[in-house]
Amino acid sequence: MACINAALWLLVTPSILHVVRRYTGEASRRATLQIVVILAVTTLYGIVQSRIAAHLGIRPAVPPVAGVFYYLDVNLAAAVLAALILELVAQQRALAARDGWLLSLDARLSEARERFLILQLQPHFLFNALYMVVSLAGDAPREAARMLWNLRTLLVATTGQSRMP
Repeated sequence: MACINAALWLLVTPSILHVVRRYTGEASRRATLQIVVILAVTTLYGIVQSRIAAHLGIRPAVPPVAGVFYYLDVNLAAAVLAALILELVAQQRALAARDGWLLSLDARLSEARERFLILQLQPHFLFNALYMVVSLAGDAPREAARMLWNLRTLLVATTGQSRMP
């Protein structure tokens, strides 16, 4: 009977806690309301258990209050255990969501670093290429012109492919 009782509580408690969480905002109010609701459900469940046990002939019929107290320890233990399991699962989900958020933040940071490095390298490359063109202009003007044309083509291609303005 205790195993069936615990299994029923493990099935019922998530629904109870879900309803309480859905209709309360503050964490402190939510915890208080969860305790009150679990105590109320435990009381009603004890009365129902007592009636069912009397009807099945497992126990003699007793007043409702006696039925509540007879099953109170098992009912509360099962309800608290189910609430703890649900809280652990909720915390695990929150940690997984936070890990995902941190990973996306890390990816964005890496992308920003890459863009910053590209922006740093582009002026360096441009200045070096222009210096080479200037040094060729006096000795080999055709080579300098060809190099300027290639530099223009390269700049058009890289700015067209770039995701940045």
